[in-house]
Amino acid sequence: MSGSRPTPEQWEAALYRLRQLSDQGRSVTAEVKATAARLGVAERTVWRRLSRPRRPRPRFTLSPTDIAAFTDFGGNVAAVHRARQAAIAGRTTAAGAPIDADLLQGWADAPPVALRSLYRAFAEELTPAFVAGVSGPGGPSWSTCNARRASATRCGRAITRTCPSWSCLPAARPSPRG
Repeated sequence: MSGSRPTPEQWEAALYRLRQLSDQGRSVTAEVKATAARLGVAERTVWRRLSRPRRPRPRFTLSPTDIAAFTDFGGNVAAVHRARQAAIAGRTTAAGAPIDADLLQGWADAPPVALRSLYRAFAEELTPAFVAGVSGPGGPSWSTCNARRASATRCGRAITRTCPSWSCLPAARPSPRG
């Protein structure tokens, strides 16, 4: 890479790897030399950048509008993301459904956010009780389908007469042909 400067992404990746090794307690001297050669910079430059304090990234936090949308969409984070992105883009519908006027107003000047960041924020900021209350019967707290369990049902619960979900019925198995 002689003659060109490393991009910020290349620096970030190289420093991340070096910091990981350093956090594990391993010597990074040889890696710093190799990184400097790979990036086409002086070894001292890599040491200088490595000694700078890490800048924490600002984390996305939920707004009251995000929480209201979470309740409106029954706990569906992907639907909240679709509606939020549509509102930010100036559209009044998302996936063919109209977006509530209060949500449109609340998201008017909101920054765009990645779906994964939204999932993380909802998981960190909302209590499991709130999520269960929003999701209700049939939501993620009731029937998380997991057919790999020993009971071989479509959901994780035992088969009972009072089970409220049709998915607790045993999984259909093909009949053996003889």
